[in-house]
Amino acid sequence: MNCPLCNSDQIHRSPRKTLGHKILSLFNKWPYRCYICGHRFYLMQEKRDEGEATPPLQQS
Repeated sequence: MNCPLCNSDQIHRSPRKTLGHKILSLFNKWPYRCYICGHRFYLMQEKRDEGEATPPLQQS
């Protein structure tokens, strides 16, 4: 999974700050931010069982 702007693989999940961000997470879209360029973007994640970590899905 890479930043769509600079193609770095150094990204992290970013906090949901607004109601809109929280609503998007209901549809499994989560905010991420790139450590290198600071770009904020959304990736879809699969639903997971409680306590099970699942990596984000790649979007094409």
